[in-house]
Amino acid sequence: MKKKYPYYELKNAIDEFVIEYGDLMTEQKWTITSKPCNECDKEFDTKLREKDERFFYITSSGKKKKNIDYLFVERESNGKLTKGINQFLNNFGFEINSNGLIVGYISNNTK
Repeated sequence: MKKKYPYYELKNAIDEFVIEYGDLMTEQKWTITSKPCNECDKEFDTKLREKDERFFYITSSGKKKKNIDYLFVERESNGKLTKGINQFLNNFGFEINSNGLIVGYISNNTK
């Protein structure tokens, strides 16, 4: 059985993080992006996004639009090293895999 990707739970934590550390992220030349990922679809259950109303909306023409994105940490070529970025995010409770995908968040982390 595939796992659920906690997109909105992560996004809420990321939004709060960016409010506080967005300027530092810009200075260090890295960001958090939301984009589709076919490889991630193999690991996470995409069928849940069909049922959870947070992941889709119906257009005025009746077409269903679905959010198929995942959250990634990305850096510019001359930005802070990935290892340093991941350690910084880990200190705030974010879990990042080797592809830069944010896969978890521990909300009671108080650093």
